[in-house]
Amino acid sequence: NWERRYEQAKSAKRRSERRESSYVSARNRAQDDLKAAKNEKINLEKRLKGIDKIIKLLTEPGGLFSKNVPDKVQKAEKGAEETGEHYEKCIVCTSVNAVDLREKFRTASVEANADSARALEAIRRERTRVAEAIEEINRQINMLQNKIEDYKAMIRKCNSEQADYSATMRRCLANRPTTVPP
Repeated sequence: NWERRYEQAKSAKRRSERRESSYVSARNRAQDDLKAAKNEKINLEKRLKGIDKIIKLLTEPGGLFSKNVPDKVQKAEKGAEETGEHYEKCIVCTSVNAVDLREKFRTASVEANADSARALEAIRRERTRVAEAIEEINRQINMLQNKIEDYKAMIRKCNSEQADYSATMRRCLANRPTTVPP
């Protein structure tokens, strides 16, 4: 019976359209999540770059920055040493020992100073945490990209099914018996 086949094809096409609609919605959500993940990755990479810059400034001598902490520490050490030498030369009484100003004004390096060493270690831990977060977001981005491709394949399959059902419906209509008026 052509009517039954037509209605079955029509019903199957509608089910396929509903599935396609749910796949499109799911794909759109995944694309939104992917966009958010990529933005998050950009922010984390900027943060990591800033952290690396701070660590470099705190630990590496030389460089282009005027805020180079190791150089400033070294300059302060040299200043304390020169001040101590001048102070010793100012003492004219040989029976009085001059206080060693080099020890009083000594500036510990970032790693040697307990407070700055703890801060540097906290910065390094934060760097590790951010690097791990970037790795996790990369895994999430890959998973979302795969998910989107899967949804695209399911949508293409639904489109193919719908085309087949539409063709079946057209054939049913073309093959329906025509009644001849008396």
